[in-house]
Amino acid sequence: MDCSSWARAPAVLALLMAQLCSCRDDDATTSSTGSFATSTASSGTTTGAGGGGTAWEARCHDGWCLIPSGKFLIGSPEDEWGRGAYSEDQVEVTLTRNFLLQQYEVTIPEWTRFGWENPSSAQLSYGSWCQESTCPIGHLNWFDVVSYANALSTADGYAPCYDLINCTGAPGAELRCDSAALTAPSVYDCPGYRLPTEAEWEYAARAGTTTAFYSGAITPQADWGTCYHEPNLDSVAWYCHNSGDSSHPVGLKGPNPAGLFDILGNGIEWMHNDAQGAYGSQPLVDPFGEMNSADSHRELRGGGFNYVSDLLRAASHYDARWDGAGATIRLARTLGPDETW
Repeated sequence: MDCSSWARAPAVLALLMAQLCSCRDDDATTSSTGSFATSTASSGTTTGAGGGGTAWEARCHDGWCLIPSGKFLIGSPEDEWGRGAYSEDQVEVTLTRNFLLQQYEVTIPEWTRFGWENPSSAQLSYGSWCQESTCPIGHLNWFDVVSYANALSTADGYAPCYDLINCTGAPGAELRCDSAALTAPSVYDCPGYRLPTEAEWEYAARAGTTTAFYSGAITPQADWGTCYHEPNLDSVAWYCHNSGDSSHPVGLKGPNPAGLFDILGNGIEWMHNDAQGAYGSQPLVDPFGEMNSADSHRELRGGGFNYVSDLLRAASHYDARWDGAGATIRLARTLGPDETW
């Protein structure tokens, strides 16, 4: 993947410090236009359609939202401003299984219930994570996050999805592992809680919309890598222009049509899969579900509270070393064929 342009990004993008690499090249383009995705309910029913996408109806309860199986185009159109010309080519993706995605990012009390330290309370170089009880847990590496998925699976009676190999430290306290493996052939086959693949994440984040954000198109600017005001983000996301260099309690901004809060901005979110420079040219079915332990980088999505607007686009993706800290958690779980929601 070509990440040479990352050196031009400003200091405000220092989340995960030097370990984070944006999958975008120097060939930024102008933006597309599209209709606004209406989103009105905090839980229960939310409907919306944008850019010609199919309308979704949110089905959320107990902190989880149903994401139905279906097809979509991963990536961005060629005229979307800020896109990576070589890393966001659009490809049809089919997801064959219904899954659940957490409606909110995991909060500090949800993390500390397992007796783990809160690493986001430390003084950090890239900003601060709020510390109220409804604030997202932050400053986590990939091993921290899958440890949480395993612990929650065990607590709720599911088989854990991940085996962590040759680890030192503890979750939230310098946890490092040599490698990781799945307990099932594919992450889609695991019955427990897990991280979403980046295909699942983008499908859920778009929720039938096709514009840069589920709230509308991105505004072209003179250059990228600069913190500027994006009108279509203010009501739905915490980002560099409105966050005050801090995360905020979950659920304060408007949800997307699937009923998901803070899917853009606030805390950047770890994905299950390894780094993906480009998606190829052929249609994909349930992609990125295996565990590539030979690659120590993992994808991240959604952007964070100190990210510039174009990094919050639904198609924007980046990777970091799996032992690099700086992100939060939003878990997924595949629904079994006989499960209802």
